[in-house]
Amino acid sequence: MRKTISATGLLLVLCVALFDFPAFADAYHYNDNLVGERAMGMGGAFTALSNEISGAYYNPAGLIGIDDDYISLSLSIYQFRSQTVKDYRGGKSLTSNSINIIPSSLGTVYSFGDHRWGFSIMVPEYNDVTMDFHDTESVPALHANRNTKAIEYMAGPSLSFFINSKFSVGATLYGYYRNDKDYISVLRESENVFKHDITSSDKKMIGIMPVFGVLYKPWDVFSLGISLRAGLQIYGSATFSTTHTTNALGLKPVVFEEQNKVNAQEFPIVARTGFAFKIWKGNTTTFDIIFADPIIYRSAGTVAELEPTFNFAVGIEQLISSLWSLRAGFYTDFTSAPGIDISRPNPPPHIDLLGGTLGVGIDGAFTTTTVGLNGAYGTGHSFQNAKILGVEEYYIGVFFGGSFRYHTEDEIDALKRWFDIDLEEEERERERERERRKERRNYKYKKERSSEKETDSP
Repeated sequence: MRKTISATGLLLVLCVALFDFPAFADAYHYNDNLVGERAMGMGGAFTALSNEISGAYYNPAGLIGIDDDYISLSLSIYQFRSQTVKDYRGGKSLTSNSINIIPSSLGTVYSFGDHRWGFSIMVPEYNDVTMDFHDTESVPALHANRNTKAIEYMAGPSLSFFINSKFSVGATLYGYYRNDKDYISVLRESENVFKHDITSSDKKMIGIMPVFGVLYKPWDVFSLGISLRAGLQIYGSATFSTTHTTNALGLKPVVFEEQNKVNAQEFPIVARTGFAFKIWKGNTTTFDIIFADPIIYRSAGTVAELEPTFNFAVGIEQLISSLWSLRAGFYTDFTSAPGIDISRPNPPPHIDLLGGTLGVGIDGAFTTTTVGLNGAYGTGHSFQNAKILGVEEYYIGVFFGGSFRYHTEDEIDALKRWFDIDLEEEERERERERERRKERRNYKYKKERSSEKETDSP
């Protein structure tokens, strides 16, 4: 009986440890998923541009830079994420993986006079994580499964106004919805005594999230953008249920527990400052600084005083021709979690990430298309099984974006003429290049013939 109770108590400790282990779809990172067609290719450094529908998220004042009425869609077609807790138990590592399809943004923009209005839907976070851990060599044996799904939706209208030729202001009012679901199954067996715990949680949060922005463009080669985003929770709920099953003597074979709680969560205030430069012909270089203020995080028994967090992003776009452009970006995704303090219950993991993007854009008269790659890697620590363990995390994904512009008949005629002229100029330039190559070949041939004649002469 003593062995049975001891094994059961140890199993409960392990169950709690597994339950409190946060998947990487957590609230400790504010820059997990980039949104927007052009913005994704530039590493999210878009506050000083914001001239696509994702500007409603980065800086709504930049929507004034959209010349045409249009509709846009961008998404991550495929994303693989992995997190590994090293030497979790018996020398074995605990690995969590996910494969996701993420619809990151969808929206439309229209003009009224010199101003713009639009409506957008953003999905800044989506993760569906699976974890499997099996240890049959240690005593007692342990089998654990976990599935965690987290998704955020933000949808709402935007307005952008010209103040004068250099200033514009804008605002977006998002409705906010977040849903976190967690399912954990832990089976432990020793000397024909088993205990199986199944724990699930379902947390929902509804709120509003206004975004305010200013864009200052004193010259064609430079612009400065500033935006501020905050959030207010309107409703939150959390349901936790646990089923305990065992064949241990003296314990009830099946126990079911369920709790309903208020899901009270704070939103950080996020301030973005961005700069955009045109350093040489066809070039646009951007730089963003993102600050999130400290908040108190409370969830599933975890209470953490999150720290103020700075993140950075750098992007570059180079026009190859009137239609083609190359884009690249670098960004940080530093955690807001403090250093691990083992004196506090369930301290959150501390993992900093560095990421990069690379993309190709095609800009036509009526459509734009962007394809590219996005990936990040980082290391850190997690408190598990009463000890601090090393953690490694990375993700890589493929993104795609496109938009369609609406034009009047006069605009269509003008665009056709412009593209015809542009194509004619490109053809003339190719013809000039062919003539130059021909002249170089003729010159080389004449020079060789002259050299041969000098050699043959007595």
